[in-house]
Amino acid sequence: MSLPGFDVLRADHRGDVTVIDDLERILRQTLLRDPNSVIDERIVQQQLATSAEIANKLLVELVSANTLEPVFFWICPTDGGTVREESSLTQFPDVVECDRCGHEHYFNTSDVEVHFLASTVLDQHLARDRSR
Repeated sequence: MSLPGFDVLRADHRGDVTVIDDLERILRQTLLRDPNSVIDERIVQQQLATSAEIANKLLVELVSANTLEPVFFWICPTDGGTVREESSLTQFPDVVECDRCGHEHYFNTSDVEVHFLASTVLDQHLARDRSR
């Protein structure tokens, strides 16, 4: 059974059906192993052996389909670790004292990475697969 949102992707992107099938397989395997896995678009791109543009486009469309949810990571510009995680850019404060390096950082979108989590809809769908 197809994961939520993937039939629409296949219908909208008939030329990329193989990539979409591979993306569905990757997400299913990853999330069945660990439902709390963070989906990193760079790793997905490498696994799909496709362009960043196509991988990002498909992941963003899965957000629109309520299959994935974005999660934003404020990355410390000094040591590269995560300073803070939010579900929206607007939730970040203007300034934060960094637990990683001890410096004060001012919010800058260039220090933010966007990744993805399974939505409630996708998690419920996969919970049925896990119980079989």
